[in-house]
Order: sequence, then C-alpha cells, then structure tokens
Amino acid sequence: TLDRVAVGDIRTRLRDILGAFLFRGEDIDKKVKVLSGGERARLAMARMMLEPRNLLVLDEPTNHMDMRSKDILKNAILKYDGTVVVVSHDREFLDGMVDKVYEFRDGGVKEYALGGYGEMALTDFDGDGVNELFTIDKYVPVPADTEGEEAVPAMARLYTFDTDKSLYEAASVEADNSITGYSGVAFGRLGPRDWGVVVDGTTADGSMNTQVFFMEDGRLSNYPGMVNTEGYASEYARPAAAAITARDINGDGYIEIPAAIQLPGYPEDTVLDSTSYMVEWRSQTPGNPSMVVMRALMNVRENYWFRIPYYLQGRVCALNDAERRTVTYTEVKSTDEGPLLGGTLFSIRVFTRPAWESRGENSGYIMLAEQNDSVYGINVYSRDERVLRSTEDIKKSFSLLEE
Repeated sequence: TLDRVAVGDIRTRLRDILGAFLFRGEDIDKKVKVLSGGERARLAMARMMLEPRNLLVLDEPTNHMDMRSKDILKNAILKYDGTVVVVSHDREFLDGMVDKVYEFRDGGVKEYALGGYGEMALTDFDGDGVNELFTIDKYVPVPADTEGEEAVPAMARLYTFDTDKSLYEAASVEADNSITGYSGVAFGRLGPRDWGVVVDGTTADGSMNTQVFFMEDGRLSNYPGMVNTEGYASEYARPAAAAITARDINGDGYIEIPAAIQLPGYPEDTVLDSTSYMVEWRSQTPGNPSMVVMRALMNVRENYWFRIPYYLQGRVCALNDAERRTVTYTEVKSTDEGPLLGGTLFSIRVFTRPAWESRGENSGYIMLAEQNDSVYGINVYSRDERVLRSTEDIKKSFSLLEE
C-alpha cells in the first residue's frame, strides 16, 4: 500500500516509516484484509503522511487506537507541514496540537483562539440542564525589556448565558501560575453530591499538577488553596515521569486524581518512567481532605494498570525494558543499609498477536488481556504463597487505560 504512494528517496525508508507506526518484522508483509481496526488506522495515517497534501481532515482519528498508537499519530501530525482539521472528543490527543476551537451551537459557529483545547470545558454546576463555559488561562509574564506593564496571572473563569444567549463572566478565581500547558480538563462528579472541573497541567520542567475547581455559594474556588503563595503545596504534584492524568479510573462514576509515590529500591542514576511509581488514586470533595480510593501500578506507554495488593506495597520495584515491552517486578528487602533488591516475583509482557500465537503461551505467560494487535501476559516466578495470592489479585484487577 505504501509502495504505491511513496515517491523519490522516501521509498528507501519505507521500513523505517512502517516501524514508526508499529509495523515490524512479519507485520510488514501482512495483507491489509487481515489487519485489526487499530492496525488499519495506523496504516492509513502512514499513507496520508507520505502523500503530497497540504490539508488533512480527520474525523475521530483515534477510534480503535491504543495509547502508543495515539502518541505516534500525534507526533506525526505535529511534524506535518500542512493544515489539519480534527473532529475529536479525545481531549488528551487534541491538547498541545490545536490552536483554535470552533463551537457549533444554536445554528451558529463561535471561534476560540486558545493555546490548547484543554483550556475549556462545558459545565452544569447548578444542574439546570443549561451549560456554562469554564475556561482557564495560562500565566503571561512581562516581556523582556518592557517597562510599565504587569504580568497577567493565570485565571479560571466561569461564563453563563444571559437571557439573550450571550456569554457573561459569572465567577473567576486565580489559577496556578507555574502551569505552562494543559494536558486534560474534565467536568464531572467528584462525589455523590459534588461536581467539579479537574484540570491537569504541566510546568516548565515537565512535572505535572492537578487543580480542582468547585462552585461554593456562588463563588468559584480552587483546590489546593493558597495558589501562587509561598505556602502553596499540592499533594497532586508529580514528576514528569509520572505523566498520569485524572480520570474515573475504577468506573465508579467519580473522577479520581492521581498522586505518585516512587517505588523503593532504585539506584540514584535510574531513568524512571510511569512504571516506577505507585499511584494513589484519590477522591476530592470541597472542604474535605482527599481520600485514597485505591493504589495501583501503571504502564502508561503500554496502556495498562492494576491494583497493587497490600502485601506488595513497599515490597516491590518495577524494572521496565521498553524495547522488549516487559516490566519485571522484583522483591525489595529492607536492610539497615537501605532497600535491597531481591528475587524476581513476576513480569508482565506485551506481545504482538503473531508473537503470542507462536511462543507466548509456551514461554510461561498467561494471558491477561488483548487489544487490537497487542496481547498482555503475566509470568509468575515466585512460589511464595503470599506472592501467589497477590498475583491472583493482580490478574483480576488488570485493566487497560484506554479500551
């Protein structure tokens, strides 16, 4: 398929291009008719990138794609020289990629020139069935060599519709000035009687933080409080390696917020990623301290998570071999000199479907889940009864981040 559209020197790099869209080895020679939905979507995107076009119109392009495929597509679009028009409900995919949003409402079109799609959300705090518009700006510093001007602080605003259907600002509150980009915004239930807007953002060094906005007695409030003061400290601040966004992780109908805690046992020079942290998913309601809903281990790159059983908390370290798509979970022993790595407890590996069919089950792995052309398997090495019970719990809770 690509061979028909590639011209010139690009033909010599077809295998590299296919590899960038996750087609490797035997996959390159597959017939299109045997490809999964996700594989066909990736192939179509690879083909479009090769054709000489200056405009792409994409309608829900991330349907049937796992997180790795979405990242590949997003990077390809960011490198594309032409104009891209995207229709999508995937906020994380759109953030950082679009600079204008068009709202179609009541037979008209309104343009919003924004730095990222994650800077606005429709809300209904009062539950009257009429949407409000929530927006959040980024901090604008004073330009260099400029006198007499002041920096513009980050602000969150809530707009409602007047009787003539025009928007007016009903409430506002200061937002975190350290946020340089937004990676997600969601309006939803935070508890049985509480609604809020949950905003994930990144700072200049790549670390993340989450702000939660409530309406209380007609006022818009921001949690954690004391934002932009010396006393400001957020329990939801997390390093760039733990780039995990808020969501309804356990399907209970409420948005949970992640707090990351590094697993024990890593040498100082270890390069950490999302597998290196235990994530505490917390619920947050106005006027109350957060509550831990569950603790989980996650692999954002490979699109999965599972509850970490109580016995393994503080006793396990994750070593990620991204090339082999394998995470090995190793025992951590407490000693007077600090944590010490022990034996291998279990590993989780992601196979391509042909690899699973040829050798997966024969290599000691048990299938946990499958999605498109990926098969997830677990191999348990320890014979300790407490570990065996824990891995049975892991098998039951193993889930995919994006179905």
